[in-house]
Amino acid sequence: MIRSVCIFILVSVVFVSCASDPAPSGAGLARYGAGSVEEGDSAPRKASAPAQRLRQSEIQARVAALESDMDAKIEAFDLSGAFDDLNEIAALLPENQAGKTRLQEVLRKIEPVVDSILVEAASVPPETAPDVAFKKPFSVRVSLKTPEGKRPLSGFRLAVSYPSIAEDGTRSIATASVLSDATGLASFVAPVPPSTGLSRVLFAADFASDDPLLAKAVESRRAALSVSCEHRVGPREKRAPTTISILDYDKNGKPVLGGNPTATTLLKPLVQKGLTRIGMADFPHQLASGDEAALIKAAKAQFQGGVQRFIYGTGRIERLERGDDGVWRCTFVVQASVWDFVADRKAYSTEIRHEAEGATEAAALDAARKKVAGELLVNDLYYNL
Repeated sequence: MIRSVCIFILVSVVFVSCASDPAPSGAGLARYGAGSVEEGDSAPRKASAPAQRLRQSEIQARVAALESDMDAKIEAFDLSGAFDDLNEIAALLPENQAGKTRLQEVLRKIEPVVDSILVEAASVPPETAPDVAFKKPFSVRVSLKTPEGKRPLSGFRLAVSYPSIAEDGTRSIATASVLSDATGLASFVAPVPPSTGLSRVLFAADFASDDPLLAKAVESRRAALSVSCEHRVGPREKRAPTTISILDYDKNGKPVLGGNPTATTLLKPLVQKGLTRIGMADFPHQLASGDEAALIKAAKAQFQGGVQRFIYGTGRIERLERGDDGVWRCTFVVQASVWDFVADRKAYSTEIRHEAEGATEAAALDAARKKVAGELLVNDLYYNL
């Protein structure tokens, strides 16, 4: 009896001892160790929801603050600053339908004001020459259309694109940024041009965004919020002796040996642009042969050093036909080059074509030639001499 009681007591002590001991060390690794199931699954899920809610609440608060700031800037007509806020809002909102809808709501606040902006040319400097600064800046005036009339828009940011020429002669487009002053005037002083050229200076509202919705809104308004001005740099020496020789071909592709219709059409407007000491010469056989070396040799022999610039080439009828509507259409092409006898090299080469219409075959040809040789080729050559 006593032995049975002792065995019972001993078993009870061992049972209680096992039940109250801490968990084995292996169980702790399974719960918290690297690569454990609970660490990689349950624990982060339990912590992620509050963190995500906190992040969303912070984003919403930031968007609300930016929207409020944007409203204040719109009220103060600080549209550049308002668009900066809009860009920040776009970067914060999620790329889902809800985010797009929210961004569209904010965008609608600024669109009516942006659509009332006017960008107009105020001052375009006259033509200059290489290594001579423009006499005045290029400038535009920015204003808002209101029921009472135009209101000057100050502090408006514009991007300016202008021609740039590197030391090696490489041409590119450079950019700058300008702000409108209290009168709405925004000015840009162009660099001194190193060579001739006809290009443009473009003023455009400096609204840019990586967000597709905002980028689309900007692109649809680009033309209305920009102004382009001519950037003209004429020849350094307008009195340099110059001679023109252009061989014409008829509609059958045969050289026209009598008369110089294309050269004559080109001559007058070049004179009107200020080129003096300019005339014409005939080299039909050399031009017809296509042997440029023979042409230059013949020109040197004839001019005897009395000519500095030699403009030469051909005028061809590429197409001349009557349409079903009874209207004649002509495509006329001029290939022209400029030889510099001082440098003894070809200085420039170009090809220009144009299609024109006319009631008759002759009228269509005449219209096409006048457009090419009397307008397009004139500017092309003049700003590349």
